[in-house]
Amino acid sequence: MPMPINTTSVFELQPGLLNIKSVPVQNDSVDEPDNSEIRKITEDVINAVKYSLTATAAHPDSVRSNSTESEFAAVMEKLGKIRPGMVEAARSEARALVQADESVRRAVFGRHGAIPAQAFVGNGFKRSLEDQGSIEVNAKLLGVTSNSVTIPNGVLRPTDGGLLIPSDVLIGRGGNVVAPNDFQSVVSDTATSAAKSGVFDKERMDSVWGATTDFDPYAEQAPDSDFMPQAAASRLGVYVRRVKCEDETDPEWWGNDEIALGGISTDENGDVKKIGETFVGDGFKDGKSKSYSDWQFHWFSLNEERFWPKKYGITFVLAEKDNGGLSDFLNKLWAEVKDKVKEAIEKALEIAGGIVGGMFGVAEIGRVIGQVLGKAVAWAINKLVEWLIGLFKDDIFKPATAWLTVPSAHARWYYPNGTWGNPWSGTWWFRFSGFGGRYLLEYQWRLY
Repeated sequence: MPMPINTTSVFELQPGLLNIKSVPVQNDSVDEPDNSEIRKITEDVINAVKYSLTATAAHPDSVRSNSTESEFAAVMEKLGKIRPGMVEAARSEARALVQADESVRRAVFGRHGAIPAQAFVGNGFKRSLEDQGSIEVNAKLLGVTSNSVTIPNGVLRPTDGGLLIPSDVLIGRGGNVVAPNDFQSVVSDTATSAAKSGVFDKERMDSVWGATTDFDPYAEQAPDSDFMPQAAASRLGVYVRRVKCEDETDPEWWGNDEIALGGISTDENGDVKKIGETFVGDGFKDGKSKSYSDWQFHWFSLNEERFWPKKYGITFVLAEKDNGGLSDFLNKLWAEVKDKVKEAIEKALEIAGGIVGGMFGVAEIGRVIGQVLGKAVAWAINKLVEWLIGLFKDDIFKPATAWLTVPSAHARWYYPNGTWGNPWSGTWWFRFSGFGGRYLLEYQWRLY
């Protein structure tokens, strides 16, 4: 696990107390989602993609044109010319998996394994997920109250605030008695209105997802506070400092490595964006490194939402260019996985009930789901790369993800002398291994 080159112990104190020095905290672990229902939803998408890629490797002629699977088949074909032994071994393992009994396929690929491999890859994982529908989830475990509404014979009366109140006669918003055939639509509209008015169990949400505030808790301090004010930052930048070849990829006698660096970002709302590849350089061999003074790899806006703390993720995707376009394909795949995970969460909430589904649009709940989406997608990426590494036998650089939690726009790090107020983090690093080689990446965060 990467460790900071410069470290300082930080004591977390509550806003309003003395000696408050708000410090961003980095976490490098890519853990599975804490919530069982989000984990279940995400794993179902992961299984669909795993089955799709495996079936494509086994039956490349069955893929549909202009699909994700056809792009992967093209990458496999290119790789076959560069590393024929590796690709043939991967195809052989893939065929053994997809031709196994249904019970084995289901154990490996979940519910998707019930579908024959050629039929699944012909549809593609996106269409197959749509055709199979959403999996069941427990709404309470998602942090929302029961969505069931018992409608008495006396029906309901909606208030201006969207609350449902029993009455003898169902009255429309204009004051007119609603005809029986309009009953369902009025109840549905009222339920949605109640949801969007923010009627939900905040204590339950906080217990499941963690408490947040809708204001910056460090923006103002008590009069006797020892808090050292800093100008509020509006952006968070990620800077690459050095890329070093510790061990050239195999075969070393053939030539020097050509390295590129791309990535994926996740903001406080869970929006996942692709960071295009940048060519780092060629001629990399053992011990050679390249340093940078001003390479801003990516930046985030701190002003998109008002709640705090905010969590940001950056996934570095290192690529040796002689890989048949595999790294570029993976970058595209991550974006599609993000979309399917988000879509699956939304559908699961809708199936859980009209009120729960409608509440997805409520700012508080949208924020909560948005944050967990980023973590779920990072976990999905990690699991899929592990799967591909198993298929290709370590011939992929595994992406590395760093998470930074920013408690306030006024947060800063410590200087090496122990003084608080540094807009720059210490220098952190990740090590990438794959293709028989090893690379070191050093980077920093900056608040500005």
